[in-house]
Amino acid sequence: KGGIPVLPVALGTRAARFHIGLYLFAYVALAVVSPWFVSANWVYAVVVLPFAFKVLWEFIKYNRQGEAGRWLPFFLWTNFSVLVFLIAPVLDKWQLAYLGSLSREFMQ
Repeated sequence: KGGIPVLPVALGTRAARFHIGLYLFAYVALAVVSPWFVSANWVYAVVVLPFAFKVLWEFIKYNRQGEAGRWLPFFLWTNFSVLVFLIAPVLDKWQLAYLGSLSREFMQ
């Protein structure tokens, strides 16, 4: 109604779902491979991997159902994954600092 050519109107909902999937796979891939660019421990993988697979699974379920798909769970899991992907490095660094201080106390 506003005359703004958004993607689903300009190219159709099928093309919009394709672009959502494309950007989602890039988003999840970046979250999964980011420990290769910065130092991270096992805590990062334990926190991020389940949420990455859950977001991908929700997209697959959404995409299979077409235009009448379950968009709300996919939308909510995607937003929740943003929080988890931001908090995971903090937890990883906190775990490293906390366990490092415990090991120094134990060694004394």
